[in-house]
Amino acid sequence: MASRHFNLQTRIIVDTHRFDGLILTMSFIARTPVLLDRKAYSSVYMTNYLEEAYNQVRISLMKHFKWSRVGTLVFQQTLFTSQITKFHDLLKDNNFTLVTSGIITDTSQISEHIQRLKQYDARIIIGAFRSTAAPYIFCEAYKQGLYGSKYVWLLGGSSMYPDWLEFEDTGKYPCKKYQIEEAARGYITIDHRRLSSSTGVTFSGWTPEDYNTMMNQRVKSTNYSLSRSHPLAYDTAYALAMALNNTAEQLHKNNASLGDFNYGDSLTGDLIKASLENVSFDGVSGPVSFSNDGGRIGIAYIEYNEDNIRTPIATYDPRTDQITWMKDDIALFKGIPAPKDRFTYVEIYEPYNMASFVIVILLNSAGVILALSVLAFNIMFQNNKHIKMSSPKMNNIIIMGCLIMYAAVYINCIQYARLYSPESKDSICMLKLWISLLGFTLAFGALFSKTWRVHVVFRETSLKKRSIRDHKLYGMVLILTLIDLLILIPWTILHPLIDTEIKVKSDSLSDDDTIVTLIYTDCRHPYGIYWYASEYIYKGLLLVFGTFLAWETRKVNVPALSDSKLIGFCVYNIVVVCAFAVPISHALSIQQTNLMFVLMSLFTTFCTTLVLCILFFPKFKLRNESGDIRFAQSLQSRSKIIESTCVTNTVFERFGEVTQSTLTARAPIVVSEKIGEVVNNNKASEEKKETEKLRKELVAEANAIAKLKLDISKITENEVYFHKVNGKYVVFKQADLVDSELLSV
Repeated sequence: MASRHFNLQTRIIVDTHRFDGLILTMSFIARTPVLLDRKAYSSVYMTNYLEEAYNQVRISLMKHFKWSRVGTLVFQQTLFTSQITKFHDLLKDNNFTLVTSGIITDTSQISEHIQRLKQYDARIIIGAFRSTAAPYIFCEAYKQGLYGSKYVWLLGGSSMYPDWLEFEDTGKYPCKKYQIEEAARGYITIDHRRLSSSTGVTFSGWTPEDYNTMMNQRVKSTNYSLSRSHPLAYDTAYALAMALNNTAEQLHKNNASLGDFNYGDSLTGDLIKASLENVSFDGVSGPVSFSNDGGRIGIAYIEYNEDNIRTPIATYDPRTDQITWMKDDIALFKGIPAPKDRFTYVEIYEPYNMASFVIVILLNSAGVILALSVLAFNIMFQNNKHIKMSSPKMNNIIIMGCLIMYAAVYINCIQYARLYSPESKDSICMLKLWISLLGFTLAFGALFSKTWRVHVVFRETSLKKRSIRDHKLYGMVLILTLIDLLILIPWTILHPLIDTEIKVKSDSLSDDDTIVTLIYTDCRHPYGIYWYASEYIYKGLLLVFGTFLAWETRKVNVPALSDSKLIGFCVYNIVVVCAFAVPISHALSIQQTNLMFVLMSLFTTFCTTLVLCILFFPKFKLRNESGDIRFAQSLQSRSKIIESTCVTNTVFERFGEVTQSTLTARAPIVVSEKIGEVVNNNKASEEKKETEKLRKELVAEANAIAKLKLDISKITENEVYFHKVNGKYVVFKQADLVDSELLSV
């Protein structure tokens, strides 16, 4: 029985005879997937295309474009829900991912479902709904930005009429017409042709176009209109005729005929169904054959939709599971590559700036060369009187501290460019910390100890000699280093810094399909802040005290016997740089890694190099200098500035020694002689007052010279001797040269 009833009417008919397996039902209109249930409808066959057949086309398209994750949006109707349910099963069978699925029961829910699709980053959207719901859906897609070149809407063509966008912009929908058109631009439909586009002659002897022309001519002379499904009806009759012919041939072999058929003849009924399932021919609607569940097997068309124009791009043959492209596959997407089904997440390490890296390496290497040159100079000229009076061994400690600071910059470069193995990344963190702190302690600690010695010497008010030799300064540096070790060792054991990766999305490198995440590395530990605080407190107090000592000794000017003023400049330099560097290192964000690397490296290199230049460049000039040497008291509490002049280097080396008692005894004699002269030559009371004033000045001068002698002895750690010649004092290393004829110089 051929039927032209709609789905509901078809179901009513077949439900009436569903328990009578001998009633064969064929329909060219029905396309409800419910009729494919062979347990309930074992003898129903349909020549119309079912939308459920689109599922396999969708799977093939996903494979072709390498999509593996989709979202679905379906209207609550059996025609649509049944096909999408089976599509979900196919996704699972093919190891594809369903990111989310929305079932629309009312248009008021569309916003919620579109929002969920966007939330789960559904790029490929499989839709199953009618044209009447499409304006509401695409309006919401427009509002939420779920459209454009990075999204694909894949819909069923038979439910989406090509002219669904031809409506008046009367305010019926929440969006303007152009907004809906923009959101729907380029959607893809899967559809079947009721009239084949083939130019070949079909089984009936007509080409599809000739058949269509013939039918239109016949209808013209009648009062009837031609249904657009007439090719399906024509092929339905042909399929049934072929099945009956085949059944008749088989019955004839058994000496039977169709004329003997009755509704109790189950054998003949089974033969008819078997023959129908084996039918295969090229009809006017396309290839005609039936699946085991009675559905039509036919060619599907993949179409691109824009401006109400539906353009076929490819065909799908379910018999071979092949897509045949009429045009290049990128024609589906207006000539651009197919959208990706997800964001591609790319993680890359923050690229380092090669120019900055090279500049830091070169500058730091220049500093290392300078430090090694200064070290060689200091060792080579350690017996030179100017170098020796500056404590060359303490200077060597300063240089070693500077070299270690340069090494810390190299380690910072290694960490910045990630020139280390993954296994050693945590070790690099602690190594840089150790080297930085110990290098600072050695360099600044030695400067601090030398400043402390100058301060102690020039604060001494008693004439009792107090010698501060270098070994005491070594001990001070050792104590400062031990304090560092007391912090670093438990820090390393209990809470070592870990090379931590911080991931930050890069908007500048990301695009519509790719999200680039930059990986920054930083040495961190949850308890690291407490250990840093202990170091900052310790080093901060050291810097404050060092600044105080440098300020207190700021007026000391003993270039040959000590470099106290230069040491003060070095201390100021370190304090100022630390005052800037430490806050900046914590103020810069992790995204400013390049800037932090450059600033911290240059701060360290600049400060270290400046210390070496301030401390040692003057010594290059002094090593061969033989001119006068001036001494001045340092502290503000001293009101008298005593100036003395030494003999040349030759005299310094050859002159003899004056004992302390000689100097002490000589001063009163000179004073007495001068007082006698004043008393004898001045008789007036005014002259007596002047004489008393002069006497006091001479006594003060003698005491000051004695005190200065002790100060210089403490600094140089050598005994020195004074003799006054022509109103100026000469310094001697040997007492036996005091009375020699060299005094005439």
